[in-house]
Amino acid sequence: MASAQDQARDEAYASAPVDLPPRPVVELDTPAFDAPLFFMAGIEEDVEITLEDGRRVWAIACAFAYTPPGFERGGPTPAKLSIDNVSGRILPYLKLAQSTIRVTYRAYLGDDRTTVVDRIEGLEMKRVTLGGATAEGELTFAEIATQAFPRRTYDLDTYPGLWNA
Repeated sequence: MASAQDQARDEAYASAPVDLPPRPVVELDTPAFDAPLFFMAGIEEDVEITLEDGRRVWAIACAFAYTPPGFERGGPTPAKLSIDNVSGRILPYLKLAQSTIRVTYRAYLGDDRTTVVDRIEGLEMKRVTLGGATAEGELTFAEIATQAFPRRTYDLDTYPGLWNA
């Protein structure tokens, strides 16, 4: 069953006017930054946005591409984030980030910069490559490979068939 957040996101996307596409925002955070950085695609100038908790922050106008995780014949493919035009404004921040960069993806509907219609948090950017004008990295969930699936503890009370009695 879908969570309330998933249902709200699906409804917002389904009922969105065609001329108001979702505006993606990525938040990058690492201990080297004084404060998290916010980037919004599809805009010409920096804008003020409102987060879920009511805080207002400035989002830097920046072209980027977010590719969700997928699956191919060889196995799962990681999510990817590619940020364009990093040479001028963003490169100094990315050079500070010596450790893992935490990433939160948000989407706002059209020009409404006060309501988040989608949010994916808990991502980490790894394997970052800095080019002349582009920074690219893979996005993974922290330690997802070591988490139990389906996030249950297999004990004697719940799964008696697993134990040799």
